[in-house]
Amino acid sequence: MLWKWRNMNLFQEDFVWPQDPRAAVFKLVAEVLNAEDNWKRLSPTKQKSNIWVSWVTPPDHWVKLDTNGASRENSRPASAVGVIRNCSGEWMPFGKKLGLCCSVRAELWALRLGLLVAKDNGFRRVMVEADSLVILQLINDDVCQINAYRPIICDIQRLMKMDWEVCMNHTYCEGNRVADFLTNYILDGHECDVIWLYPPALVHPFIEADSAGVAWQRRVANLVS
Repeated sequence: MLWKWRNMNLFQEDFVWPQDPRAAVFKLVAEVLNAEDNWKRLSPTKQKSNIWVSWVTPPDHWVKLDTNGASRENSRPASAVGVIRNCSGEWMPFGKKLGLCCSVRAELWALRLGLLVAKDNGFRRVMVEADSLVILQLINDDVCQINAYRPIICDIQRLMKMDWEVCMNHTYCEGNRVADFLTNYILDGHECDVIWLYPPALVHPFIEADSAGVAWQRRVANLVS
């Protein structure tokens, strides 16, 4: 405040110093503290609680498409993966090593790849689950002309509007453990050419846990007025 007054005195001809600078400073501090107290009292507070998250089997005549994409470092390729499963426990894992890109673009590529695999295999009802709220928002919102992801978002939206039923939902990473494992599997240097004919053996425990309904605990924030 004193520095501001000093500058105003130098650059504003009509500036008048406060008669009691000390009292003016104390008054401003009191106003700031009062505003902070009001904000804390009126704003909702976040409290955390534990929930249980598990992968849920899709209904009859539907398949569930779980996708994930990630990149670890700017100097290493990213990966886009996913798995398609039906209510009978049959599953089809897929993945692809991408070039250098950010995690958001890798997530979008994973979703596009999953929709293409599902479409090519004749599935008519697809429930998409992703653990990225950013991706879901990008797909559901109108695409800005200057959005860097506009081409791939428009392609995903085009695929979703074709002659089949597609719905999208958010899940926590605990409910997307198979896709998360496959993402890291490719990032660790393993190869995959779209559909795995021989899926890695290390993913089987995750598939079996999902089929058995194993739940994992997660701590989430709740808004309390």
